[in-house]
Amino acid sequence: MVVNRKFFESAEMTITFSDDVKSIGELDRTKKGGVVKQVELKNREFKFPLGAGDGRLFRIRDPSYTPPRAASKIPPPPKKEPKRAPRTPPRQPRPKTPEELARRLWSSANNYLANGAVKLATRKLEEIVKKYPDTKYGPMAKNKLRSLQ
Repeated sequence: MVVNRKFFESAEMTITFSDDVKSIGELDRTKKGGVVKQVELKNREFKFPLGAGDGRLFRIRDPSYTPPRAASKIPPPPKKEPKRAPRTPPRQPRPKTPEELARRLWSSANNYLANGAVKLATRKLEEIVKKYPDTKYGPMAKNKLRSLQ
């Protein structure tokens, strides 16, 4: 690539090549895919103008040069598993006590009563009396049921 680093004035460029170079191709930046146009060498020299801050890309053709070929089958690198700390099993939640379960039912019964759903509240209070009579909410649920009837 040849670039004119003077951004305010154009320049006349002269490039001289060795005897090994037989031809030069200029990559056309106006066409998609970088089409190569052949450039004529006179006495191993090539002269061309470059605008202010302009640049051009060339491909040197050497008949003795053969590009390296990629191997047909390159084995992939071995996969390495990232090192991680051993996983600990998740902690099991502590089972709820009968007191906590009765408190939840008591709260939902009171919410149902506040919203006018007397049948649902009655069902919750009956469940407290049936399943959790020994908790502090058992006698409270019995009293509330009596007042509802």
